Amino acid sequence: MSLKKKHTRDGVLSLALGLVEAYGERLTLMAFQRETGISQRVIYDLFGSWKSVRVEVGLMAEAPRSLHKVTREEILERMQNVVSSQGENITMRFFMQTTGLSARMIETRFGTWGELRVAVGLSRRAKIQQVYYDEEILLDLYRVYRIFRERPVYDKHKLRGGRISPGTICHRLGSWDWACRRLRDLLYGEGHFNEKMPLPEVLEEKVRLDRENRA
Repeated sequence: MSLKKKHTRDGVLSLALGLVEAYGERLTLMAFQRETGISQRVIYDLFGSWKSVRVEVGLMAEAPRSLHKVTREEILERMQNVVSSQGENITMRFFMQTTGLSARMIETRFGTWGELRVAVGLSRRAKIQQVYYDEEILLDLYRVYRIFRERPVYDKHKLRGGRISPGTICHRLGSWDWACRRLRDLLYGEGHFNEKMPLPEVLEEKVRLDRENRA
């Protein structure tokens, strides 16, 4: 049985640098995936966005041709995909980080971020996001992990019952990869990293008490 290759930041950057010689500023996420077979999720786990990879290898954050190539319909399709996996309270910043699209591109095609939200059937503004403690985020990851018994998956977290968006988790903990490492350390530290894990309520009670002690 074949094992999935574990990618590292250095490994991804080395591949990207090799492609820069052939593509230059025209190197897009789609081209990188086609050439390397590395998934979008791996990029987001390790770097947070494709723009970060481009900057790391000396390119501009955004390919210069993007503004002229991406149509209104393509932006709508990307928006619908992100909403279906992350929920309707996504922010413009998160959408840009996830898709690689710029604010200028959105404004050129739709006028404002609010108009793009309305175009896919959402309210003009997202609800204000609650500020979460690290423990609450780890509990949310644990809640999904307990059901599926595998490393949390960025683009499936909300679909699998997670209550906190992956974008919020990455923003709070630094990256998806680091969030998964924190979850692993929590499970080892609490002695729960085995087949007989406690119900989520056990950790929920601990989080509740920690919050009360902070108040």
